[in-house]
Amino acid sequence: MRIDFASVDRYGPCIAYEISWSDKGSFTIVTQATNKSAASGLVGGLHASIDHDSISLATEDDRTLGELRIGNKSINQLKLGQIGFFVPHTVVLDFTFFDNYKKESKIDLKQVYQHYIAEKLGASLAIRCSSNLEDGEKFSFAGTFDTYLDVPNELEAVEARVLQSYKKFCSIDQATSSHQLQDLRRYDLKLAIMVQKLVKPKVSGFLFTSDPMDPPNNWSVIEYWQGKREQSEGYSITLNNESGKRIPTNRDRSDIPLPAEVQDKLAWAARELNYHFGFPQDAEFVFSDEDEQLYLVQSRPITAFSYSPDKVSAIERERLSEIRRKNLKAYQIAPILSGTNISELFVRAVPLGYSIFKYGFAGTLDKEGGISIGRSRLGYAKLDFEDQVNFFHTVADQARTNIIVDALTFRLQSISREEYLASFVSHYLRKIEQNPAAANYPEDGLYLQDADSERWHELAQEKGDEFRKQYAEFLRRIVEDHAPHEHEKAVEFFGENEQFYRSHLNRDLYSASEGELKEEIKKVLEYLRTSFCPQYVILARLAFLSVHVTKQKLKNLLAVETKSSTENTLNKLLMRVDTHSKLQEPNYPYFERLLKAGKISLWEFLDKFQHLGSLDIDQPRLGEYSIEELRAIFEPDRHYEHGDDRLSRRDYVANADSSDISKLDLEKNADLCTLCNYAGQYMRLREKAKFELLKILYVLKRIVKELARIHRIGDVIFYLEYDELLDLSLENREKTRLLALQRRAYFDACRQRRVPDVLIDFETNPFELKLRDSNSNPTPDPGSRYRSIKGQSVFHGHAEGVCLVAHSNQEYWEKLATYRAEKKEPIIGVFKGVELSYFNISVLAGFTTERGAFLAHAATIARELRIPYVTGIRTDELQDGDYVILDTVNEQVLYRR
Repeated sequence: MRIDFASVDRYGPCIAYEISWSDKGSFTIVTQATNKSAASGLVGGLHASIDHDSISLATEDDRTLGELRIGNKSINQLKLGQIGFFVPHTVVLDFTFFDNYKKESKIDLKQVYQHYIAEKLGASLAIRCSSNLEDGEKFSFAGTFDTYLDVPNELEAVEARVLQSYKKFCSIDQATSSHQLQDLRRYDLKLAIMVQKLVKPKVSGFLFTSDPMDPPNNWSVIEYWQGKREQSEGYSITLNNESGKRIPTNRDRSDIPLPAEVQDKLAWAARELNYHFGFPQDAEFVFSDEDEQLYLVQSRPITAFSYSPDKVSAIERERLSEIRRKNLKAYQIAPILSGTNISELFVRAVPLGYSIFKYGFAGTLDKEGGISIGRSRLGYAKLDFEDQVNFFHTVADQARTNIIVDALTFRLQSISREEYLASFVSHYLRKIEQNPAAANYPEDGLYLQDADSERWHELAQEKGDEFRKQYAEFLRRIVEDHAPHEHEKAVEFFGENEQFYRSHLNRDLYSASEGELKEEIKKVLEYLRTSFCPQYVILARLAFLSVHVTKQKLKNLLAVETKSSTENTLNKLLMRVDTHSKLQEPNYPYFERLLKAGKISLWEFLDKFQHLGSLDIDQPRLGEYSIEELRAIFEPDRHYEHGDDRLSRRDYVANADSSDISKLDLEKNADLCTLCNYAGQYMRLREKAKFELLKILYVLKRIVKELARIHRIGDVIFYLEYDELLDLSLENREKTRLLALQRRAYFDACRQRRVPDVLIDFETNPFELKLRDSNSNPTPDPGSRYRSIKGQSVFHGHAEGVCLVAHSNQEYWEKLATYRAEKKEPIIGVFKGVELSYFNISVLAGFTTERGAFLAHAATIARELRIPYVTGIRTDELQDGDYVILDTVNEQVLYRR
């Protein structure tokens, strides 16, 4: 947007650049003179252009002469005048005045006031702050910065208001400032001051060019007051943007009608603002009592949207109906619906993370013994570490929901897709109708690892025995052919992945163009789809198959009734298995202890583990935390000092006590030993594959963040899917950003609604509003000191200590630092689920999760660190500070308040 100056004036130490729009207002920028800017004032034909948040000065032949910085509020006001709106006569003191005040702790506005303000702006003024932080595309900081109205046009009054704001924002006191002000401490805050002629209002208010409630919509919302705002009650109306006509809504109130002339002008303004800015605007308007003109005194992008509970319920009910319809058509049976099972891999799933996994895993190459079945769109879930209770599960098709596990389901080659869906999936649905908890972790639903002929006959009737024989032959090929071959191939695969990771990690992305960044994204995605994900699926399939078969064989051999005894023994057997040294990833707990003992530097530690974090791409990686935060959380551990003999690597390699195993005489069963060896090896390879996958996601995130920086779209870029990301351009940027903001708002709204864990009766209302209630737990019986919660033991042992409840890594990170500073220990962690982003788990005495399984990441951590672990414990059943005992023998948690 080109700007032509009416005049460039040098007066004392200042230079003033004036823009005039005839009777629609004027805009003067005053800056402190420097050699370069002083010279620019002497050049004829000077003009400028608005470049995002600054004004670039140039000569007539387009030679650059520096820039003016006046803050986002002033920039947007300048744009309004350029577009053709009436704006009040304005004088802006740019950032140089604020910078000089920070150096000298004083201001002298006498010459500026006398020459540019006193005679030009009328008897009464409006003084507004204009910062580099407010009214921007990422956040508005609405209400944070100062506005002074009805200020007398006197030097002392103007200087007093300017000085008041300079003092306030120059040094923000953490002890006395509000949370909003404290949020500014992390930024390099700059401040300009807008001094405007005060327009006396006949009507004033705010114009939202798109209704921020329940988007997308084609509505404008007008909130208005008669005369001065503080002397009038507020009213609101909603308009159709196309026709400009009123739309009745239950949120409107218009006891005193908005004058028709004002309504028409605001309807026109809404269309013009959307057209010129390309994005919905929140504009402040004044309809003048003097000349009956519509003045716009502020405009900023709408950076936050919201959804009503009714809207969320309506959308989700529509989804449920569609899922029900498809299931009835495919299986002639109503679906079993439950909370989406994404606790391990997608604790806070966002569209970009989901679409990357879908792209990588859904289209993996067909391999003998496996199939990736079709699925409906995966539901999203989002956790907020400040929200200790509310958690929303988007309901999805429970034929399978976890996209990774979905790619790991087994079928035999002789079973057609139609037979698979008609027989196996229907069998699965019938099974979980009898046992709804099996919807999330089926033992024999979509895949069978059992040679029992009765179960095969139940599933496939007359074909059951034939399928059972084929399964036995399939298992023989796995043991004798596939497993050994893939184990040898894994060494080469992981070596190549390390080279791919390092080559991308070392690239200079800051200087890359938008096109180059998109090509990098395409290369990484192509590598995921064609190389990494197919191999990951093979390793994970072998892990799932061998573990489940081993468990079944062990259960038959032990002839025990309790599941916990079988899993306890299996735990010990698997801990004895090791992989080739070339296939072992750097052992995180071991290196964590080395770091705490001061035997390696933080930089050496980060070189190996900077990529660790959530499998969802928007969540922080270890290398993205500040050095100060890392040093605080990884402070030296008093239990491990320099030269401590206990700092041996063998302490962190699974090497279980074999005395109990020897008594069982299981070594004589060759088939069991072989299967158990593969189960242990491939479980470790599966974890290593996840460790390596994080490396790819880390380099991908670095590229995505650079693309977000170029387009100034910020973290909302993670609410795009990968095809939308690659299609992002200057032309569709505003439309894409709006889509991303609306998606984020919807997920945040969903978090306030809860879907009961399992829904068998579709007619039951699936939504409830879950309110915080510290007294929601039942009162214990008189004389009972402890309460108990039943769960399932995954790794056995005894642990007790003080409870720490965390819903995300960030919350765990912050609470852990507080607990350690207050010397609260031992600590029992209570989590929704444990993922790779949960660093420093080794300091816990034990932990629980809401959902878990023997192959979950949490189980792997528990086995490796030998930490007692119980699953099936809801986070809202325990509170920070509870004293907790993990009774893994009886599969329960005891606690007292």
